[in-house]
Amino acid sequence: MRKTTLNLYVDLVVFAVFLLLAASGLLIRYVLPPGSGLFRTLWGMDRHDWGQLHLWIAVTLLLMLAEVVRR
Repeated sequence: MRKTTLNLYVDLVVFAVFLLLAASGLLIRYVLPPGSGLFRTLWGMDRHDWGQLHLWIAVTLLLMLAEVVRR
């Protein structure tokens, strides 16, 4: 596989992970706001579960970006 093709695939995956991170952040901020007095869930996950998912997506993105920079 050529290096440019590999870079394209890596960039697309990094972009997809970034979109997941942004979407989960917006979801936490606007759909499941803190202090609403209601216990809301979305797809069976509450605000804290979405926060954990958001954290691990961010860790994944950072590791992928570190690998891209290392190349």
